[in-house]
Amino acid sequence: MTQEQIAKTMGKSRSYIANTLRLLKLNENEKFALNSGKISPSQARTLLSIEDINERQKALEEFKTGKTNIRKVEKKSSKAKTDQVPNIDDILLEDLQEKLMDELNSKVSIRKEKNMYKLAIDCFSIEDIEGIYNRIKNETN
Repeated sequence: MTQEQIAKTMGKSRSYIANTLRLLKLNENEKFALNSGKISPSQARTLLSIEDINERQKALEEFKTGKTNIRKVEKKSSKAKTDQVPNIDDILLEDLQEKLMDELNSKVSIRKEKNMYKLAIDCFSIEDIEGIYNRIKNETN
């Protein structure tokens, strides 16, 4: 059975199924943290990008204690460190982006252009878009 077929059967997006299957690659400690709600699925997927076992364990502990966020760990794992100190708006946007990804189970990006912010949500079908619309509509009622 393909991911697309599973997605249709379960009423989920293909990306949701793919991301969920990736979580099977976590070690037992990481799976326990995920299953007990100490880390989010997005945080768990980020752990998978860290090759060094010690760094991965350190990131897990920092996620559990709230000392780091996904973006910081991604930057460390890709060795794209900068000497620039992030401003408060960048930190808030990163946090909101992470929360939206967890809530929507989809990749989300937020960027500032001139005097406005652009929010992009990756969707793979019209059903994904309808699902997001319905969730927003139900939250505002």
